[in-house]
Amino acid sequence: MIARNSTYRADIDGLRAAAVLPVVLYHAGIPGFSGGYVGVDVFFVISGFLITGIIWSEILTGNFSLVNFYERRARRILPALFAVIAVSLFIGSLVLLPTDFEDLSKSALATIVFVSNGYFWLTLNYFDTAAGLHPLLHSWSLAIEEQFYIVFPLFLIVAAKYRYGLMLGLMAVLFVLSLAGSVYAVDRTPHSAFYLSPARGWELLMGSFLALGLGPQLRARWSREGVAAAGLALIVLPIVVYSDQTPFPGIAALPVCVGTACLIRSSSNGSTLVGRVLSLRPVVFVGLISYSLYLWHWPVLVFLRHYFGVKHLELSIAIIAICASFLAALLSWRYIERPFRQKGLLSRRQIFSAVGYGAAVMALICGAVWMSRGVPMRFNATIVALDQGQKDINPRRRECTDRLPDEGLCKLGTEGDKPPTFLLWGDSHAIALMPAVAVAGRHARRSGVVAAAYACPPLLGIQHIHTDGRRCRNYNDGIIAMLKQDRMKITTVILAARWALWATGLPAPQEGGPNVVIKDDQSAIAAISDNIDVFSRGLKRTVEALNQLGLSVVILGNVPEIGWNVPTTLARAADLGRPAPSPPTLNQVLRRSAGADRVITKLVKTLDLRFVPISAILCQSTCKIVDQGHPIYSDDDHLSFYGASKLLGPALVGRIW
Repeated sequence: MIARNSTYRADIDGLRAAAVLPVVLYHAGIPGFSGGYVGVDVFFVISGFLITGIIWSEILTGNFSLVNFYERRARRILPALFAVIAVSLFIGSLVLLPTDFEDLSKSALATIVFVSNGYFWLTLNYFDTAAGLHPLLHSWSLAIEEQFYIVFPLFLIVAAKYRYGLMLGLMAVLFVLSLAGSVYAVDRTPHSAFYLSPARGWELLMGSFLALGLGPQLRARWSREGVAAAGLALIVLPIVVYSDQTPFPGIAALPVCVGTACLIRSSSNGSTLVGRVLSLRPVVFVGLISYSLYLWHWPVLVFLRHYFGVKHLELSIAIIAICASFLAALLSWRYIERPFRQKGLLSRRQIFSAVGYGAAVMALICGAVWMSRGVPMRFNATIVALDQGQKDINPRRRECTDRLPDEGLCKLGTEGDKPPTFLLWGDSHAIALMPAVAVAGRHARRSGVVAAAYACPPLLGIQHIHTDGRRCRNYNDGIIAMLKQDRMKITTVILAARWALWATGLPAPQEGGPNVVIKDDQSAIAAISDNIDVFSRGLKRTVEALNQLGLSVVILGNVPEIGWNVPTTLARAADLGRPAPSPPTLNQVLRRSAGADRVITKLVKTLDLRFVPISAILCQSTCKIVDQGHPIYSDDDHLSFYGASKLLGPALVGRIW
């Protein structure tokens, strides 16, 4: 029934090292590890293998105790995790601005109760501060493992009462459903696929199948060596080849998980060259501290980013951060992990009591920080006002983003039951511009609706490679289908998007981050050099389709991109007494959007299309970023509610209609 080796396997600790190092190097921005995030998936397979092996062998011998199991998990996981949370809260109280400190308290509370994956799924999207500025973001993977640890032992206990084959059959069904759900979600709801357990469960189950003895035993030396070499390649290649542009997990996670399974199985019945390398003492040692290294490296990187006011650390600082992470991991392993895993230090009752009291105290602290909105009294009123600009976003963004026509599109413009005559259609910039268009609509006594999906420009037939699949194509096709059915008396369609990004594929100067690649059915390959042509074809398809329906089209020009988070950077500069970066000049903004503007201007000459530039409204010689103490951006490129409603809105009166 089971082919689990009860003796210690140094190669698996070495495999932990091979999992954590790419993650650390990827997060630090070290070149050559663009797909290092797949190390988390290696961890998932290892966890499934080890935990299932332990539980099932104890069930078969009649020694399994759910209480004992949870005690072991508590000793293994919670002390170091709680230490990281406590230290993060302490450092956060010293260096984080109120909005960021409030966000930290919420994520810490979610981490304590092992639902942080759900928290980040709900809160961390295109509109939020860069993901690299959330100190506990990495806890999402721990939440998935803990959810597995809670549910799967109960499943095995029940399954053990029935036929072994039936249990494997049920596990196989769960595996297929989870993998299929992951593939489906990557194409349509990529955040769900990344963060939620149902889309990740198959990775842990792959390890479970290994522990239950499924798969070839590989008793011949040549077969073990071949499988080990293949397994190593299946892990290394994604680490090197994958990037932030790779839709993940889904099918892309399959090679990594299969490779991990190959390495585990290849050394189950004898040694291999890869297994011996993984069993080397330095490699094993990194594996032993891998849990603490994973826990500590991310907050170290994040707090340094906050201190320097950047999204991406310079290489020299990143290397220092990695060294500091190793030191923190070593101390954590030596003085927290190892002592608490020894039952002689604390009894079962004491460990559970310590965990309960510790969680309660931290939960109270988090609640207090949350309720106080990040303890703003730590800063003066000017800094607090600047920082609050992060929250000065369109209050209707959540209810109106990603809504399908059948769900009812959000209305804007004139109040009352006046039927909508215009549609605002675009990406997150369209949502940010809603208050401005609403001001212009009310002045013209017009009512309209908005259709906007994050990271989805209103370009028919295009696919956003980064996190898209066919999500944007399907959404945009749905909007056109709605207009064809003429369920609303729409006469004008207003298109708004971050045109410069889609046309160039490049982030704004100083912004950093990955390139954005788009393609369509005419693209031979997906390449950033083709973005401008894909953009041109997509915009032409959109305007022509709307004109064929008898609709007039207005394009709102590109909102100037500042390149750095305006509220946070200004507040941080004021706090530290250092000058803030200079905003871009009008000429720089116009050069940035020149390609998109040329495409739009060319279409104006042949189609029923009007172009309303925005850059000159918000920029004189340099671009405006603050008005009467209010940041007019909520981040680096989205207008704040104040900026859209008080500055841009009045300027658009008479320009759209």
